[in-house]
Amino acid sequence: MSTAIEPEPLKGDEGNGRLMRFTVRVVAVTFVITGLVAWFLVSHTPRPVAGAPGKTFTRTSSTSLFYHAANQMSFPRGGSELYQVDAAVNEKPLRFVVDPGAPTVMLSREDARAAGIDTSKLSFSARATTPEGEMRAASITIPMLTLKQLTLFNVSAVVTEGYLPTPVLGLSFLKRFDSYDVGEAELVLRW
Repeated sequence: MSTAIEPEPLKGDEGNGRLMRFTVRVVAVTFVITGLVAWFLVSHTPRPVAGAPGKTFTRTSSTSLFYHAANQMSFPRGGSELYQVDAAVNEKPLRFVVDPGAPTVMLSREDARAAGIDTSKLSFSARATTPEGEMRAASITIPMLTLKQLTLFNVSAVVTEGYLPTPVLGLSFLKRFDSYDVGEAELVLRW
């Protein structure tokens, strides 16, 4: 006697089909959302803007693709039509003028002394073009320069031998940021 046992159809096959369809839909929606987010972030990345003097200038570095609001600060244009920035050099407060036309950070002897830099050991063997004209200067490295919540270390600068009415933050300072905008009404620094 032979008894044939016929297997019953598995009830789980129908549930497995639904689970597979659900998984495929979730994966497809995830790809679409990821693509949209990537497109949005890339399309809203600041790009360099060329312009004439008095227009907005932007320098963008390839080192970072996205910018976050927490990583930027802005300074309004002062009454003298210059951007004045309150900063601290070696924790000593100084008011700087931002000048993208100046090649580097510039301090007078008095400002350097006020910031704790020993000016008696400086060699004024270099030349610097300042807002007051060309004068002899000494190259230095500022150990710590702080603006608002940001501290920069080992900032290249010069100390001028002659009179400099206000310390200057020049192009070498601005290039330390991922980008900067020098606009009509405000200066924006991003990192």
